[in-house]
Amino acid sequence: MFGFFKKKKAPEQVSDMPCVLAIADCISRSNPAVHADLEQCLNEPAAYAARFAERFEERGIDAAACDADTLCWIAMVDELEAVHDLIGVDGSSEPEDFLWAVSQLNGGGKPDFSGLDLSEDGDVFQWCAVCNAYLRQQDMLLCGVDIDSDDLQLILVTTAEYDKISALAEQAGHRIAPAETL
Repeated sequence: MFGFFKKKKAPEQVSDMPCVLAIADCISRSNPAVHADLEQCLNEPAAYAARFAERFEERGIDAAACDADTLCWIAMVDELEAVHDLIGVDGSSEPEDFLWAVSQLNGGGKPDFSGLDLSEDGDVFQWCAVCNAYLRQQDMLLCGVDIDSDDLQLILVTTAEYDKISALAEQAGHRIAPAETL
Protein backbone atom coordinates (compact mmCIF):
# COMPACT_ATOMS: atom_id res chain seq x y z
CA MET A 1 0.00 0.00 0.00
CA PHE A 2 1.07 3.44 -0.79
CA GLY A 3 0.55 6.08 1.77
CA PHE A 4 0.74 9.79 1.57
CA PHE A 5 3.45 11.53 3.45
CA LYS A 6 2.24 14.48 5.36
CA LYS A 7 4.49 17.46 5.44
CA LYS A 8 5.45 18.40 8.93
CA LYS A 9 4.23 21.79 9.88
CA ALA A 10 6.86 24.26 10.95
CA PRO A 11 6.53 25.25 14.58
CA GLU A 12 4.35 28.29 14.96
CA GLN A 13 6.44 31.42 15.13
CA VAL A 14 5.74 35.04 15.67
CA SER A 15 4.88 36.39 12.22
CA ASP A 16 6.60 39.76 12.54
CA MET A 17 9.64 38.56 14.44
CA PRO A 18 12.11 38.74 11.52
CA CYS A 19 11.07 42.38 11.07
CA VAL A 20 11.35 43.09 14.79
CA LEU A 21 14.82 41.54 14.90
CA ALA A 22 15.92 43.56 11.87
CA ILE A 23 14.56 46.78 13.40
CA ALA A 24 16.25 46.12 16.74
CA ASP A 25 19.53 45.18 15.04
CA CYS A 26 19.46 48.39 13.03
CA ILE A 27 18.68 50.65 15.99
CA SER A 28 21.08 48.90 18.39
CA ARG A 29 23.84 48.48 15.80
CA SER A 30 23.51 44.69 16.16
CA ASN A 31 23.87 44.60 19.93
CA PRO A 32 24.26 40.87 20.69
CA ALA A 33 22.39 41.07 24.03
CA VAL A 34 19.38 42.74 22.41
CA HIS A 35 19.38 40.23 19.57
CA ALA A 36 19.71 37.20 21.89
CA ASP A 37 16.88 38.33 24.17
CA LEU A 38 14.58 38.98 21.22
CA GLU A 39 15.42 35.58 19.77
CA GLN A 40 14.40 34.07 23.12
CA CYS A 41 11.13 35.99 22.83
CA LEU A 42 10.60 34.39 19.41
CA ASN A 43 11.57 30.87 20.35
CA GLU A 44 10.28 30.74 23.92
CA PRO A 45 7.73 33.54 24.40
CA ALA A 46 6.39 32.10 27.67
CA ALA A 47 9.88 31.82 29.16
CA TYR A 48 10.74 35.36 28.01
CA ALA A 49 7.47 36.70 29.45
CA ALA A 50 8.17 34.97 32.77
CA ARG A 51 11.76 36.22 32.84
CA PHE A 52 10.68 39.83 32.30
CA ALA A 53 7.27 39.72 33.98
CA GLU A 54 8.06 42.82 36.04
CA ARG A 55 8.72 44.89 32.89
CA PHE A 56 5.35 43.88 31.44
CA GLU A 57 3.55 44.51 34.74
CA GLU A 58 5.02 48.05 34.85
CA ARG A 59 3.42 48.66 31.46
CA GLY A 60 0.11 47.18 32.63
CA ILE A 61 0.43 44.19 30.30
CA ASP A 62 -0.54 40.65 31.23
CA ALA A 63 2.29 38.94 29.36
CA ALA A 64 0.73 35.50 29.75
CA ALA A 65 -2.43 36.66 27.96
CA CYS A 66 -0.66 38.86 25.39
CA ASP A 67 -0.45 37.74 21.76
CA ALA A 68 3.06 36.84 20.63
CA ASP A 69 3.38 39.66 18.06
CA THR A 70 2.55 42.34 20.62
CA LEU A 71 4.74 40.65 23.21
CA CYS A 72 7.73 40.79 20.85
CA TRP A 73 7.08 44.41 19.82
CA ILE A 74 6.99 45.49 23.48
CA ALA A 75 10.03 43.29 24.19
CA MET A 76 11.92 45.11 21.42
CA VAL A 77 11.12 48.46 23.03
CA ASP A 78 12.18 47.22 26.46
CA GLU A 79 15.41 45.67 25.17
CA LEU A 80 16.34 48.87 23.29
CA GLU A 81 15.54 50.95 26.36
CA ALA A 82 17.78 48.74 28.52
CA VAL A 83 20.80 49.65 26.34
CA HIS A 84 19.86 53.36 25.95
CA ASP A 85 18.92 53.08 22.29
CA LEU A 86 15.36 54.11 23.18
CA ILE A 87 14.01 56.35 25.90
CA GLY A 88 10.49 56.88 27.18
CA VAL A 89 9.56 60.54 27.62
CA ASP A 90 6.55 61.62 29.64
CA GLY A 91 4.21 63.98 27.82
CA SER A 92 4.22 66.35 30.80
CA SER A 93 8.02 66.79 30.79
CA GLU A 94 9.64 70.17 31.13
CA PRO A 95 11.75 71.34 28.15
CA GLU A 96 15.07 70.90 29.98
CA ASP A 97 14.09 67.38 31.12
CA PHE A 98 13.07 66.52 27.57
CA LEU A 99 16.39 67.76 26.14
CA TRP A 100 18.35 65.90 28.79
CA ALA A 101 16.45 62.68 28.00
CA VAL A 102 17.00 62.85 24.23
CA SER A 103 20.66 63.71 24.75
CA GLN A 104 21.05 60.36 26.56
CA LEU A 105 20.08 58.37 23.47
CA ASN A 106 22.71 56.29 21.73
CA GLY A 107 22.91 56.49 17.99
CA GLY A 108 23.81 58.98 15.38
CA GLY A 109 26.96 60.43 16.94
CA LYS A 110 25.36 62.21 19.92
CA PRO A 111 24.16 65.56 18.55
CA ASP A 112 24.35 68.58 20.83
CA PHE A 113 20.80 69.64 21.71
CA SER A 114 21.90 72.28 24.24
CA GLY A 115 21.55 75.17 21.78
CA LEU A 116 17.91 74.42 20.94
CA ASP A 117 15.31 76.83 22.23
CA LEU A 118 12.21 74.91 23.30
CA SER A 119 9.17 76.93 24.24
CA GLU A 120 7.97 76.53 27.83
CA ASP A 121 4.43 76.67 26.42
CA GLY A 122 5.10 73.86 23.95
CA ASP A 123 4.51 70.16 24.29
CA VAL A 124 6.74 67.16 23.56
CA PHE A 125 5.50 66.92 19.98
CA GLN A 126 6.44 70.54 19.28
CA TRP A 127 9.82 69.95 20.92
CA CYS A 128 10.33 66.85 18.77
CA ALA A 129 9.59 68.97 15.68
CA VAL A 130 12.23 71.53 16.78
CA CYS A 131 14.74 68.74 17.39
CA ASN A 132 14.00 67.17 14.02
CA ALA A 133 14.40 70.49 12.18
CA TYR A 134 17.90 70.62 13.70
CA LEU A 135 18.62 66.89 13.20
CA ARG A 136 17.53 66.81 9.54
CA GLN A 137 20.49 69.09 8.78
CA GLN A 138 22.67 66.20 9.99
CA ASP A 139 20.67 63.48 8.15
CA MET A 140 19.18 62.27 11.42
CA LEU A 141 15.73 61.97 12.98
CA LEU A 142 14.19 61.63 16.39
CA CYS A 143 11.51 58.99 15.88
CA GLY A 144 8.76 57.51 17.97
CA VAL A 145 8.06 53.82 18.30
CA ASP A 146 4.30 53.45 18.66
CA ILE A 147 3.32 51.13 21.49
CA ASP A 148 0.03 52.80 22.43
CA SER A 149 1.47 54.29 25.62
CA ASP A 150 1.11 57.55 27.49
CA ASP A 151 4.87 58.00 27.21
CA LEU A 152 6.58 58.76 23.92
CA GLN A 153 9.13 56.04 23.04
CA LEU A 154 11.98 57.85 21.25
CA ILE A 155 14.91 56.63 19.16
CA LEU A 156 17.63 58.53 17.32
CA VAL A 157 18.44 57.24 13.84
CA THR A 158 19.88 58.37 10.55
CA THR A 159 17.40 59.14 7.79
CA ALA A 160 18.56 56.01 5.92
CA GLU A 161 17.93 53.90 9.03
CA TYR A 162 14.51 55.52 9.40
CA ASP A 163 13.56 54.57 5.85
CA LYS A 164 14.52 50.96 6.55
CA ILE A 165 12.94 50.55 9.99
CA SER A 166 9.72 52.40 9.20
CA ALA A 167 9.12 50.09 6.23
CA LEU A 168 9.88 47.03 8.36
CA ALA A 169 7.57 48.27 11.13
CA GLU A 170 4.76 48.81 8.63
CA GLN A 171 5.34 45.33 7.21
CA ALA A 172 4.99 43.96 10.75
CA GLY A 173 1.79 45.92 11.37
CA HIS A 174 3.40 48.49 13.68
CA ARG A 175 4.53 52.09 13.38
CA ILE A 176 7.77 54.03 13.68
CA ALA A 177 7.52 57.65 12.56
CA PRO A 178 9.13 61.04 13.09
CA ALA A 179 8.30 61.75 16.73
CA GLU A 180 6.25 64.87 16.09
CA THR A 181 3.80 62.90 13.93
CA LEU A 182 2.82 60.20 16.43
